[in-house]
Amino acid sequence: MPYPAQSREKWNELSKNKTEVQKILQELFGNEWPQFTCGVTRDFDKEGLIQMPGQGAAMGLEDAETLSHTLSYPQFLSDYKRLLRIWQNHRKERLVLVKNLTDISGRLRLPDSALVQYANEWVIWGNMKWTGLMGNMQWLDRYNAEGVLKLY
Repeated sequence: MPYPAQSREKWNELSKNKTEVQKILQELFGNEWPQFTCGVTRDFDKEGLIQMPGQGAAMGLEDAETLSHTLSYPQFLSDYKRLLRIWQNHRKERLVLVKNLTDISGRLRLPDSALVQYANEWVIWGNMKWTGLMGNMQWLDRYNAEGVLKLY
């Protein structure tokens, strides 16, 4: 999610302040997403928040959305094998993209010498300056199942 750069100490401090994390999530996603998702940012047990990307949960929600989109296709009953194969291939492709991104992000954030970590932070900062706060990540954050899952 787009959020101003912080020092490692500030990120660690923020990860321990569950109320602040919940507030940030509500500010970023509390009004723009479907009502169910808005409710999750408002009503979940904030003590369950942990410091991790959370991408697995997001992929699960995408799976549910894209599968329901596929199941609702008018010719699903007569053409279910082909449609489920399209859905499966689409999800595999997206999973590979997300996993590769997660692996790269994880490697960039691994503890290293101060000099290497400093260089990594500058690379990340430079990328965000060049591509904007979303960092050319619209493919990840602006995913629209109905727009990209071509069933016909």
